[in-house]
Amino acid sequence: MINLEQALAFITTVETGSFSAAARKLSKSQSSVSIGVSNLEDELGLDLFDRRTRKPTLTDTGERLYHQAKLLLRQAEKMNHFALAVNKGVESKVVLGIDPLAPMSCLDSMLINIDKLYPNTEVEIRLLDHATLQKELLAHNIDLGIHFGADAYPQYLNFITVYQYEWLCVCSPDYPLASLDSISNEELLAARQIVCESTKHHPVLSQTSIFSQDTWEADNMAQCSHLIELGMGWGILPSDWCAERFELGSLIAIEPEFNQTQMYSGLDLVWAANRNLGQVCQSIIERFIIRKSDNN
Repeated sequence: MINLEQALAFITTVETGSFSAAARKLSKSQSSVSIGVSNLEDELGLDLFDRRTRKPTLTDTGERLYHQAKLLLRQAEKMNHFALAVNKGVESKVVLGIDPLAPMSCLDSMLINIDKLYPNTEVEIRLLDHATLQKELLAHNIDLGIHFGADAYPQYLNFITVYQYEWLCVCSPDYPLASLDSISNEELLAARQIVCESTKHHPVLSQTSIFSQDTWEADNMAQCSHLIELGMGWGILPSDWCAERFELGSLIAIEPEFNQTQMYSGLDLVWAANRNLGQVCQSIIERFIIRKSDNN
């Protein structure tokens, strides 16, 4: 069995160029470093250094094992960090549920924060409609959820609004509605609307965002946008998602008769009120609370 102390002595000797330099760096005696490397060679049954020279020189086999030994130490260090994190209440895995209507960019700051502060925590992202997301939170199958808010939340859920999105009516520049100076409600009802499937299950958006009698459905917003850009129909999308496509010319905004005021929806971070969340989830919630306070 390879001893990590021996592997460290071997690596340090290679990188410092001598047993004496390695001993100084490791704050050990030269003999202990030399014996450690020698014992490693005996354990492996291989010569790692050519000792016929004044300074120890790696053999071809030693060169290959040097790189493997570095990987071994990195993996051991990663395991150690993981164990320390778990003991401090850091989750080994966080499951995030997100509304298919929400732009994935809404997760950016959250994911960057996890990657930076909790690199050993695994992240799983699930696309879930409004009702399913809340059920999964209650069942503790997901840790945090992000979806567009409803009029009221059940008592078992806590939430904080993290973004405000403006909704825009859009279509392809080649779609028939694009050439009209004004669009009556009758013309809009007669045109095909591209709808995200989860919209139908949302208690508010299902009543305010589906107008046409002829609809095509897609699983998520990216698919909806793709169909709209192909000229398959018109749709209602978040302004943040549309901005880049306006610049590219693949989408344009239209202003139907019904849409006389701007449409906004809050995107909420949601979690189960009866659950003790780990350090990662708590830091995410606190981060959004602080940011909301700073913006007020």
